[in-house]
Amino acid sequence: MEIKWSEFAILMLITFLFLTPSAEGKGFGKCDEDWECGEGFYCSSNFCETCVPCEKVFYRQSPSSSCAKSVSNCGDCLNGFQADDWSDQKFFHKCLPVKSSDSSVVTSAVSRQSAWSVFFLSLFGWIIISLY
Repeated sequence: MEIKWSEFAILMLITFLFLTPSAEGKGFGKCDEDWECGEGFYCSSNFCETCVPCEKVFYRQSPSSSCAKSVSNCGDCLNGFQADDWSDQKFFHKCLPVKSSDSSVVTSAVSRQSAWSVFFLSLFGWIIISLY
């Protein structure tokens, strides 16, 4: 069966629109001050940049008064997580789950981004199979 390129192109466009964050004038473009970028963003070299997701990625506390511009701005590890210092005197920024007394690791929920990735990969697989 021949691939229907017009349908494939439309599907790719729709997928791109779903995966592309909405600009709405916040977080994108030029700026002079942090407040111009909106929540979750800060101004760096006259462009809006995304704040470091301390809690979601590194399992560390977010700064209380501002957004984290680098991992070093993140606070202490969240409850249930602990810092891991490397033996070669380097500091590991991501906090690791605390092991319980029976040595099992505390599990965390699957990230939202991972769930969406699995969904779209499954959808693409189904569409490609149905085209043949």
